[in-house]
Amino acid sequence: MVRGGYGLTYLDSSTDRGTQTGFTRATQYVASNDSNRTPANRLSNPYPTGILEAAGPSLGPATALGTGIGYHIRDRKIPEFHTWSIGMQHELPWRSVLDVSYIGSATRNIAVNRPINDLSPEQIALGDAFLNELVPNPFRGLVPDGGARNTSATIQRRELMRPYPQFAGIEERLVPIGSLDYQALQVSWDKRLSRGVHLQVNYTGSRSLERSAPLNQGESLYEEVTAQHRPHVVRLTGGWVMPTFDGRGALTRHLLGGWQINASTFFRSGLTIGMPGAVDQIGDPVLDSPTTTRWFNTCTLTAAGARQTCASDTEEPAFRIRAENALDTTGSRLEGVYRSEPFNLDMSFFKTIQLPRRMNFQVRVEMFNAFNKVMWPNPNTTVTSPLFGSVTETQSNDPRFVQLAFRFSY
Repeated sequence: MVRGGYGLTYLDSSTDRGTQTGFTRATQYVASNDSNRTPANRLSNPYPTGILEAAGPSLGPATALGTGIGYHIRDRKIPEFHTWSIGMQHELPWRSVLDVSYIGSATRNIAVNRPINDLSPEQIALGDAFLNELVPNPFRGLVPDGGARNTSATIQRRELMRPYPQFAGIEERLVPIGSLDYQALQVSWDKRLSRGVHLQVNYTGSRSLERSAPLNQGESLYEEVTAQHRPHVVRLTGGWVMPTFDGRGALTRHLLGGWQINASTFFRSGLTIGMPGAVDQIGDPVLDSPTTTRWFNTCTLTAAGARQTCASDTEEPAFRIRAENALDTTGSRLEGVYRSEPFNLDMSFFKTIQLPRRMNFQVRVEMFNAFNKVMWPNPNTTVTSPLFGSVTETQSNDPRFVQLAFRFSY
């Protein structure tokens, strides 16, 4: 038997598309105007120049000068979810069925945010010394919402090189250009109940990708695996209905006969972990034998080129600490490195005893995480931490749980 299908669903677009710029206004506390050598005010009067009042739309393009702002685009689109599948099912010997399917989906018009007031790659290439140099501040006294930008006599040159230097960062929000794609091969083998035994084996090999906001202004959308990406999942479920031993003695019938045993287990890849912040990935972070003390390759070059947290002098670096004024080159997930995902087994045993006068007595024993396997939390991804790359050995999954239940019905 061959079957397939396609579906289109329009997703909920309930994201807030309003803006509060101009209608809410924060008065920033300025502690000092000379690098904390002398205080700018006292606790008895923390805002000597008064509290800024919301201006509403009265200031027009001058609203929130000196601050970082965001605005929502007007071209609103409803996200679309396309899904399709095609599969084949074939009956095999031993009362079993093989099912092979290809599953796919594509989500379009996902809203993303992108920067429009950052420096260009050509400007960033001018270097830290030039960009960070302090120059006279032309906005002093002109941008009341700007805090230190409004009061300081100097400002970094990089701030004046923005496309709109009268503002800090500017974010264009809810642009409907993002997407999600999912592709999967699903294979299942199902042995139907015969001689008291049933068994099902399921395998899913998949890849889930998203295209979200660009890493740097002016670049195309960045593609990476999603936070839910699991490359491989194998699940085994089955059960055995034991014989009733009707021809045996009463003790054998009651103790051994008629029990039903069910088990479920899975082997699967863990979810991806987050990318360390403020680094560029320059090598392979995957280790052949990760441990809780070193879950991935932590060998890192500083911005000056010095090696740190390397296992040996010959280990290839996986990361380089990014300079202050440099383009972002990495996404938010460290592909190929997955969190702990141990073998898990759930089991249940139950038996129903027929009593006189249509009464039944049932005994149930259920075991979750029967082998008490421990799942570790995500490894530390702070490159400046002494624990970088290590896993804290605390159990993040549920421990073994066993429950015994009795049921009487009439």
